[in-house]
Amino acid sequence: MKKTRRLDKTIILLLIFTNCAVPFHSAETLNRGEQKFSRGYSLFNNFSIRYDVGVTGVTDFGLGLDLPIPFSPLVFCKVKQHLLPLPPKEKGLKILAVGSVGITTPEIYYYYYLYGGLLGLRTGKNTLFTLGVAQLKDPRYSYDLFNNKVIEEVYYTVYGGVEFKKYIIQIQYIQRKDPEHSGIINLGIGFKEIIGSK
Repeated sequence: MKKTRRLDKTIILLLIFTNCAVPFHSAETLNRGEQKFSRGYSLFNNFSIRYDVGVTGVTDFGLGLDLPIPFSPLVFCKVKQHLLPLPPKEKGLKILAVGSVGITTPEIYYYYYLYGGLLGLRTGKNTLFTLGVAQLKDPRYSYDLFNNKVIEEVYYTVYGGVEFKKYIIQIQYIQRKDPEHSGIINLGIGFKEIIGSK
């Protein structure tokens, strides 16, 4: 019990010093009818909520809400599909495709999208490693503060991390297509809860 409390305090301290939207994608689908509720917080930048439901066992559908500070909220829907159809939660290698689309509201309207692939490795009942690559259009990274507008820009992103029974830890690198601009590195920590059929 003391170890769990100590870990919770450590996670909270890490959240205070991280700087990104959390949680990110996980390279695994849910069992049919299962639901996954995830949330994360990054000080001065983002509060994230994710809700996913297992549709077929190899396909998930989800909704998300990001509340970046001080910009407009981002609402989106997402789909995740196994390309290598292993049963959910089975140990071994997993290959998935993922896509998201959404908009920022209500002060400014700009669309968001992400599409890419995920590689996952489940090594135990509660441990899942994820590696992903994607193309991303996100107004939160394109906002021109001096001119008060969003630049039309598409990014490449690579992310990886590990999930435990109730924690998600991931790191993300975002690279602009223009090589003159430096990349962005985000560290994210989230909490998850899975409910429904096993």
